[in-house]
Amino acid sequence: MTAIQVKVFQELRRVSLTSSLVQLEKKQILFDWALFFISQSLCLHLIYTDYANILVWYVISYTQWFMLWVCLVLDNNVNSNLADCLLHTFYIHVITLYTTIQPTVIHFNICNGGIFWFLFPCSLVVCNDTAAFICGRLFGKHKLLNVSPSKTVEGFIGAGIITVLFAYKFSGWLSQFDKLISNHDIYNDISYHGVILALFASSYAPFGGFFTSSIKRAAKIKDFGQLIPGHGGVTDRVDCQLFLSVITFVYFKYITK
Repeated sequence: MTAIQVKVFQELRRVSLTSSLVQLEKKQILFDWALFFISQSLCLHLIYTDYANILVWYVISYTQWFMLWVCLVLDNNVNSNLADCLLHTFYIHVITLYTTIQPTVIHFNICNGGIFWFLFPCSLVVCNDTAAFICGRLFGKHKLLNVSPSKTVEGFIGAGIITVLFAYKFSGWLSQFDKLISNHDIYNDISYHGVILALFASSYAPFGGFFTSSIKRAAKIKDFGQLIPGHGGVTDRVDCQLFLSVITFVYFKYITK
């Protein structure tokens, strides 16, 4: 999971949203990765250790990072690329949250509920994405959002219906494998839980794709990388899954209890 986080962050941070290519400066690269690892450490400790102690450590670490960034990076760009430097750093804060919080809760879901809580949400995203494409090609007439011109209202609605039906059946079948789950108490109602998650997956997860599509349009690139031939980078494949992971975490930890 950490390897995926690092790769997604790498793909997103090298995207150029500015004309001065400030993200290629060595000091900026160093500070970007430092912020990522500070936030990654915070997320892991918030889930598995005492809140108060780790928050104190994080506040101190982030404050030091911020002070050094102002002195060593921002101050050096006052007379040249100040606006671009600020824009890039704001962007880095957003993608740091995106690449540390979501994968961390995926790890929590697997460790506490079993790999079912990873495989099932992923299957919902794949089903929804495939169904949206098919329904859009067959019935699509009205564009859904400008940031993703290929998505249609008809595809969005049709995919939602198909995903709910798929979740009702697939959740029951998948829960039969004992090695995939660690807590059997909630699985008498697993089809109900599956439908609820499917509603989130079909209505919320696609917006992860819309968000990353807007980044690609702003940067004027087709894909975030070439790691997967024909599909682009890791970010192109996991954008929706990452957005759904927080919903899955909250649902599993608080609602199923």
